[in-house]
Amino acid sequence: MIAGFVLAGTAGSAVTNRIQHRAAQGVAVDVYSSGLAVFDLRRTEPKARRLLTGPSGLTYGCLHAHFARGVWRTGEYALSGRFARRLRFRWRGVVGPYDGC
Repeated sequence: MIAGFVLAGTAGSAVTNRIQHRAAQGVAVDVYSSGLAVFDLRRTEPKARRLLTGPSGLTYGCLHAHFARGVWRTGEYALSGRFARRLRFRWRGVVGPYDGC
């Protein structure tokens, strides 16, 4: 998992509605209030690029997590695709902010 990091919530601009941003290993993710997450792979580091383009294919997405009655519960949402400069993730009925992407 290349972009397996926890997103920290950030105040977004009213113009762009971006509510989260994070980057790791050259992969940047912007999350918007509509639930849209945009993965920017233009600056992906060589090792990360090799892992992303491997034989197992490319899977990307986001998750929600919460602690209830002593147990962590997660909702994980993922799409499969091909490597591209930018990938757009949107899952019907699921909105940001996310706990990870």
